[in-house]
Amino acid sequence: MMIQELLKKSLKFTLFLFIFSCSVSEPVIKNDEWDITYNYNIETKSYYETLSLFLYIYDEDGENDIERIFVIDDKNGLYWELWEDNWDIRYIGDNKYLGANNIQMNLDRPIPRVPLRIHVRDLAGEFTEGNVYITKKNVDVTTLKFPEIKKEGESLKLTNYNSGTLELIVNNEVIGKGVVTGEFQAFNQIFNIELSDLEDFELWVKVIDGDLTLRSGPITSF
Repeated sequence: MMIQELLKKSLKFTLFLFIFSCSVSEPVIKNDEWDITYNYNIETKSYYETLSLFLYIYDEDGENDIERIFVIDDKNGLYWELWEDNWDIRYIGDNKYLGANNIQMNLDRPIPRVPLRIHVRDLAGEFTEGNVYITKKNVDVTTLKFPEIKKEGESLKLTNYNSGTLELIVNNEVIGKGVVTGEFQAFNQIFNIELSDLEDFELWVKVIDGDLTLRSGPITSF
């Protein structure tokens, strides 16, 4: 009888340990990286800002346990929703950051300079919240010197800055990046891709001017 009672207690204790060991943990926002890019569309002659925002999120249940990220502007009643199908991944050191490169306002309005509330939810429904403070100053984008590209055959050069980064975009995805300077360089030297292998594409050029990130494009043909 004593042995049976001990077995029952042992089973109950084992079951308790099993349930406890299966408990879930809420995610933790460890760090954030953000920047604002000032853009000029040479086709529409329009100016707009984009916010790049990436979060290092730790979850004891695994780095693939994050389900949704909400970027919320409570002051203006706006939010952006990120999930596996539309977020971007960036590695800084050994840490995996989730976020987006091109958060944009409607009607080309500036990114709000307000605290953004970050809501992160994992697959178990556990969540955490934090704030990201957008502190970069507002500027009159029409006064900025945006990068300009000159084409000659299948070669390109940057005319008003010493160097910049060219982005090759196909189907809204950056498939290549290369350095462009004040000297002509062939397209295939910059990207290691033959221009004849591409159909629809866009080229955008980005430079850093002091604490400003400036981007212009698209170039769609040669």
